[in-house]
Amino acid sequence: MSATIGDFYQRVSRAIRRRTLYDDDIPGYAADAVRELENNHNWKYMWKEVTGNLVVSTTDNLLALSGSPKLKSVRFLQFLSDGEDLIQVRKTQREKVIAIKSGRPGAFWMQTKDQIAMDAFPNETYPFQIGYFEYSPRPLVDALAWLTIAEDLLIARTIRKMQPILRDDKLIARWSETENSTMPALLEAEVVSEHDAEDTQMVPFTYETEEDTAKVAVFT
Repeated sequence: MSATIGDFYQRVSRAIRRRTLYDDDIPGYAADAVRELENNHNWKYMWKEVTGNLVVSTTDNLLALSGSPKLKSVRFLQFLSDGEDLIQVRKTQREKVIAIKSGRPGAFWMQTKDQIAMDAFPNETYPFQIGYFEYSPRPLVDALAWLTIAEDLLIARTIRKMQPILRDDKLIARWSETENSTMPALLEAEVVSEHDAEDTQMVPFTYETEEDTAKVAVFT
């Protein structure tokens, strides 16, 4: 297992056997591979539950999350009342909200792929809890979950993404076998089932809107 993301990039470089010819390209292809895997499934490491305080505002109806995570889907949003009862905030669509008024929000929607908007300007401080799935950042960082749960599978998917520049059918076929043999058990162990993840508000990822900052070699 690689100790850092730089070690992982070196493993990919050795696997494709092109010396350093494509080393600058590997980080970008690896990030694309992770994004593809995250688009296709809700992996357990993507799940986050956080708490915070919605502050009073007469002009801002957005829910700000620490660290500005790249959201894939929101599972729930709820407020904690004085009696410590949980008050669910329902999901809706912007066109169904007639007006934004002052008060406790009763509904939310995705204003953009990373912004959560609500149907009211908070008239007091509301403690909240939220559960969501988030995408890994670009460029990938050393804490990448794939280095611990299935590094060989990510190597395989990265090499498959590099096929247009590698043009090596035998190499691709060999690593495709690795992926095919690894994926079933991984899906069972590391993916949140459709039943568990139902009722989420999906935010589809599009490559066109993602600024690719991972095309620089960062080997360490």
